[in-house]
Amino acid sequence: GWIGKLIGNEIGRPLEGKNFNDILKEYGEISYYVKPPNGFGPDDDPDYIVLSLHALSSRGLNISSNGLAEEWLEHLKYAYTAEEVALNNLRKGLKPPLSAVYQNPYQEWIGAQMRGEIWGWISPSMPDLACRYAIIDATISHSGNGIYGEIFISVLCSLAFSMENIIEMIEKALSYIPPDSLYFRAIKDATKRAKGRSWKYCINSIYEKYRNYNKVHVLPNAEIIVTALLQENFEDAITCAVTAGMDTDCNAGNVGGIIGTLIGIKEIPKKFIEPLKDLYRTRLINFPLEYHNDIATLKISSISQEIISMAQKNLKSNLLL
Repeated sequence: GWIGKLIGNEIGRPLEGKNFNDILKEYGEISYYVKPPNGFGPDDDPDYIVLSLHALSSRGLNISSNGLAEEWLEHLKYAYTAEEVALNNLRKGLKPPLSAVYQNPYQEWIGAQMRGEIWGWISPSMPDLACRYAIIDATISHSGNGIYGEIFISVLCSLAFSMENIIEMIEKALSYIPPDSLYFRAIKDATKRAKGRSWKYCINSIYEKYRNYNKVHVLPNAEIIVTALLQENFEDAITCAVTAGMDTDCNAGNVGGIIGTLIGIKEIPKKFIEPLKDLYRTRLINFPLEYHNDIATLKISSISQEIISMAQKNLKSNLLL
């Protein structure tokens, strides 16, 4: 799942914010890295995964929103949209959920959704727990549909350990979302639309439906994610998520994280993994690492092991291992 997220994020990053039809005209369907990387990053999306892991290690599995917010204050140097407003609010002394809602016009944008996988990964086959973690995290920077986005992604990743059918997983994850919410309706619409129709038709329909929404709002991007998840395999899903445009790195990262969890590392084509070279670059600050130009380097595999270790601890504490 972690490798899948990094692959999707790295492929999608150069195209972030572009329009679907513009991408098709300029690049065609994106099926590989626009420019093969030399290791990963840095990028803010997966840095929240690393930060959350550190917070859990430092403060324990029963971490609170306040405890996680304190880790933001210590280790986040760069943040954008909702997270940037929340970080500034935290610096003013506003605690969650006030940090999310005070003078924050981005609180239903994509930021919480983009960082949701970690809570499912450390809660394998424990979707209730994944949901609780997602709420703890999301309420630092988001409200309403923004929170529902993180719940949805977290629960999907948790379910991917014990379910095989993506449509059934989506339906199960939706049971954690209020049925009267716009987010619930968006996922339902995306699932229904994709039946018997090409993903290109679906993406054009999403653009038409959300023509008055910002490209970073959670709702259109959630529909793109679901459309991509319903493709046949890892490569097709990533192609859809990236070629669709809007918030490409977040969407393809979520899609890669979920499908990677579902299929396992052996089923992810090596051509995507090898250019990452087991190198993860981060802009998180105040870690006991060697920094060059404000960037430190970790091993992707060591972060994977940390995720596994945290999942094992959660399983033991919940009497499942």
